[in-house]
Amino acid sequence: MIIAWQSMDDLFTDADNAEVHPIYAAIRDSEWLCGDKSRLEAMWEIYHTYADKHFLREIKTNFIQRYWEMATTLALLQSGYLLRSEDAGPEIVVIDGDDTPLLYVECVAPTVAARKDDAPAAYRAAITNLAGLALFSGGGGLIQTTSG
Repeated sequence: MIIAWQSMDDLFTDADNAEVHPIYAAIRDSEWLCGDKSRLEAMWEIYHTYADKHFLREIKTNFIQRYWEMATTLALLQSGYLLRSEDAGPEIVVIDGDDTPLLYVECVAPTVAARKDDAPAAYRAAITNLAGLALFSGGGGLIQTTSG
C-alpha cells in the first residue's frame, strides 16, 4: 500500500525564507552540479509517493538526512521489497504481500553543530557533510545512483 501525501512538486525551489543547507543550495544553484540535480530529480519522481508531508520543506534545511531517507527507500524498492510510508513513525515500513509490517526503518544522519555567527565552524560543517555524502555517493559527483 502506498500512501501519497503530496503531489509531484519540484524538489528544488526557493527556501521559503528558511536557512538552506549548503549542499541543497549548491546542487540547486550550481551549473557544475547539474548532473547531481538531474539524478536527484529522477529519484524524487519515484520517491515522492513515499515522502511524508514535511519532506520538501525539510530537505532544504536538513539535506543529508532527507537525502538518506530517499536513497534508502529507493535502494529497498530496487531490491524488490514492498514498502509503506506514513506521515507519523519511521520513514519506511517493509511489508509482506498482506501489508503486514516486517521491518521498520528510521533514517538518521549526524550533523555538525555550528553557531550562526561562527563562519569557520559553519564552513567545516558543510565540508564534513560533503565528505559524509561522498561515502555513499558512489563517485561521479556528489550523488550517484546505480541500477543493478
